[in-house]
Amino acid sequence: MDKFAIAAGHRIKQMGMMAVIQGDLPVDELLEMGDALLAAPLLVMEITWHNAEAGAAIAALCQRFGAHLLIGAGNIITPLAAKLAIKAGAQFISGPGFEPRLLSQVLYLPVIQTIREAEMAWQAGCRMLKVQATALADAPTIGQIHRRWPEMALIATNAVNLTNIAAYARAGATAVSLDEALLPERIWSQAAIITQARKLRAAWEAALV
Repeated sequence: MDKFAIAAGHRIKQMGMMAVIQGDLPVDELLEMGDALLAAPLLVMEITWHNAEAGAAIAALCQRFGAHLLIGAGNIITPLAAKLAIKAGAQFISGPGFEPRLLSQVLYLPVIQTIREAEMAWQAGCRMLKVQATALADAPTIGQIHRRWPEMALIATNAVNLTNIAAYARAGATAVSLDEALLPERIWSQAAIITQARKLRAAWEAALV
């Protein structure tokens, strides 16, 4: 694995949480959210890729926050989208399922829903992935994957909130992916983001003791 991918993975492990923010929001709003995350601190930010315009948001965030925030791109499905996101400055990419064409020099975090997908990712060299539980017959749990591949770092991404974040930590998750839990209200403020991020961090860290 490329040294930059290793470094990105290490930062995610250290942080234990990542904020997932929609990339179709105005850039000035995303920058304000970045300021709030920096203050919290919650130093990993994934921008959901809806179209190429998300690249401009990622570029603006990288320019503003530099080495202070780890900025990535989510919902990456095609090699072209990955190329555009990385060109914009994304330091990691994530997308549904395991897609071997997305393996690149940046950290790739496939969002897996089955044991088979986890096995494919492992065999391809992925050592960190996102786990989303589903109603599928072979849907994995954090605990199942952790027991089968103890070296795999797992990011829980299934409706993480203040009620269940501790359970994910106790099950062996390396980190959690936060979207609605971080922005529970449609009308947000920097103060609300900071407060919610700190509550989530406190619950996460308490479960790790």
